[in-house]
Amino acid sequence: MLSLMDSVDTQQFMETILAYFVLLKNKDEIITDSDGVDRLCEKFMREEFGSDINVMIEGAMTKLTELGLFKSGGMSIEESIKVKELLDALSCAHQHYQSAIQSVRKITMMKQDQDDQKRDIQDKEINDNDGIMTTPPIIGASQISDDHFDGGNNNNNDDEFTPID
Repeated sequence: MLSLMDSVDTQQFMETILAYFVLLKNKDEIITDSDGVDRLCEKFMREEFGSDINVMIEGAMTKLTELGLFKSGGMSIEESIKVKELLDALSCAHQHYQSAIQSVRKITMMKQDQDDQKRDIQDKEINDNDGIMTTPPIIGASQISDDHFDGGNNNNNDDEFTPID
């Protein structure tokens, strides 16, 4: 299952890179919608690799939008879809990555805070139970002496064994 998910992610990444590359390479062409990008991608694959490949570009267009890589386009028939130049695109992708890292850190910090609160509550419950009788510690044979049984009073002369009737 994880392999399939990884494969889908890789496929979407490749389609996004392809769509960005084709739009960047064909700056002068008028492309007004995702169908135009799809056609350019398929044309590129046919010319470069000699194969007719059906490229599904909708997910790539969404990802380009999420990353903020569009400069303009698609609002009217006359307006062509344009992507940002490479350095601007790298800057956008870097900012997106940094934002994702910050989100993960916030989630991690929230989880740590919750764990700390649980530990504090458990510690408080343990401290609140100090008045409850607990089982005395187990002692070893080397710790046993006559003083242990009679509280240190050796005055009662219990040296002889007295049977009980």
